[in-house]
Amino acid sequence: MKRLLHIFLMSITAGFSITLALFQLMPGNNLYPKKALMLAAVFLIGVLFAAGVCFVLKKIINISNKSAVVLLVLSLCASLVLTGLFHLSLPQKEILLKSQKISIKVLDASLGSEDTGIRFLSLNNGYRGISFSDFEQTGNWQRQNDELLLLNMEAQATLSFLGKTGRTAELFFISGDKAGVVEIDWGNGVIETVDLNAKSEVTESKRVAHDFGIIAENYEKVNFFFNLLSVIFLLFFFLWIVQLALWHFISRKSKMFKILFLILTVFTIVYRVISVYHFPLGWDEGTYSRAAMRYSEKILTFRALEIPTILYNHEHPALVKLTYSIPASIDGRDYFSRFGWNTINNANLGKEDYTIFTGRMVSAVFSIWLVQAAFLLIHPLAAFFLIIDSLAAEYGAQARLEALPMLFSFLSIWFFNQFIEQMKRNERKKSRMFLILSSLLLGMTAASKIIYCVIAFPMLIITIETFFQKKNLRKALVLSLMIMAFSSLLSFYTFNPSLWYSPVERIKMMLSFHEQYQTKAGDIYPFWQPIAWVTRSVAHQSGRYFEKSPLAKAPHNFFFSCDELIFLLACIGAKDLIKKQKIYIYWFLFGMIFMFLWGTKWEQYACIVVVPICITAYYGCLRAANWLISEVNT
Repeated sequence: MKRLLHIFLMSITAGFSITLALFQLMPGNNLYPKKALMLAAVFLIGVLFAAGVCFVLKKIINISNKSAVVLLVLSLCASLVLTGLFHLSLPQKEILLKSQKISIKVLDASLGSEDTGIRFLSLNNGYRGISFSDFEQTGNWQRQNDELLLLNMEAQATLSFLGKTGRTAELFFISGDKAGVVEIDWGNGVIETVDLNAKSEVTESKRVAHDFGIIAENYEKVNFFFNLLSVIFLLFFFLWIVQLALWHFISRKSKMFKILFLILTVFTIVYRVISVYHFPLGWDEGTYSRAAMRYSEKILTFRALEIPTILYNHEHPALVKLTYSIPASIDGRDYFSRFGWNTINNANLGKEDYTIFTGRMVSAVFSIWLVQAAFLLIHPLAAFFLIIDSLAAEYGAQARLEALPMLFSFLSIWFFNQFIEQMKRNERKKSRMFLILSSLLLGMTAASKIIYCVIAFPMLIITIETFFQKKNLRKALVLSLMIMAFSSLLSFYTFNPSLWYSPVERIKMMLSFHEQYQTKAGDIYPFWQPIAWVTRSVAHQSGRYFEKSPLAKAPHNFFFSCDELIFLLACIGAKDLIKKQKIYIYWFLFGMIFMFLWGTKWEQYACIVVVPICITAYYGCLRAANWLISEVNT
């Protein structure tokens, strides 16, 4: 019964936060019937979805009540810290603000020419400019461009607004020669007369502000924290699910394994976060961040369906830039600053720099997950090499396109390898699950960056080998490949909104760009440059053929510079890996073939083989350790 109650409470909270988030993104504050029905439907769907997720997790993950409470508390605390540290907030709605009636009464207006008379510009309630349609009017007011103009005084002329305001409300008029006099009733017992006449004949904007006092500010604070709930709870659910997944993998492991996992995780977090803050601006970080800003603009104006129409940076798929647009969309620094709470953590960055900064944090998160995945699925040594590898460190802490596909490609090929192993054991039910996961992740890899789909070739080679080795599996393998091809394409299309409109034309544009780019920039590096990328650390790069990257010019930013040692260990371990997990050797070989054949040979392309190199280095480390032990014993 308690479990059902917990699921019910979690589901209601999730449904509420999703609905509140959607309402905050919707234009306007009024709940007309159509909007109310939509929000009610979203709430119901959110509750059912969250209940389903909670129920499945309860079935899959065996966790004690004490541990569950610890994870819940950790998730909630982390969501609060992240919300405050990065000033996250969706657009603030005046949900809990106090209503005020503000009236403007015209006492005198010298009418006659265009430069005289009452000219009203706007009211700002502290959160937004109030549209003219929200005012009740008496008298002959007429809309001219972006102002209301009083044409004559045949009747008593007034403007009145009844609505919610913050602590400060501001009225804007045009003042000038013979502009007139108005009386403003702020609705809280304060009435003031404002003379809009100016000694100079030059017209200018006149601001009339009113402070509603500490009570109004308290309402603002309560309203602010209420609006933060959607971000806090959504972050909480996300972190909670991630922690439950990690718990599922390590709960049955030894105490030493758990301690080592915790140490490496903390070390990776510290290393990546320090790199995020201290790495110089890398090439193309601004390009991808500007694309993310365009996406976030559509999200914030409730025009997310227009995202597929954006052609900026069309040469690359959209998924990575969409992930960068999430923190850009919940940039709430302006709202935090109303109460003086945005004085920490790069609060004064411009919008583009803030998007680069938060985009780097997103890359760091996926880089940390890559290390954790290698730890859990391969070996702690492979994970350690992924921490210290300079390419993994560079692109795991910059707002570039590499961190996400590095993780997705590794998981896709690992699940595919498990699919083949289960097929050989005639475990068809398990194999289907692994095949579906591999297909989904392969599509997500392509939706992140196309070149990482080089992993499809080692998958194909392994399948062909199995096809000739296991005659009884031939029909099932062919059918599985057909299903995988269709599922991967569907996943690629789903996670890449760039293709939702005119997919054929968009693919042509993408291919045409890269073809022209290779022609233009294909002779910068020699054909053997990929060998230099995989055998030398970023800190040891040569500037002989092309200008060093900003990070290569600042090697002091790296904690480690040992890619040479990692590659040497990989060479030592290749023989053992061929016997045990040859799919990773194929991954490396096809990745190198691609880099040799591709016209441009930029450094980031080497990231497609970083994971297999680090896995092979783990086997090389074991081989070297065994050799040393045997030498000592003899």
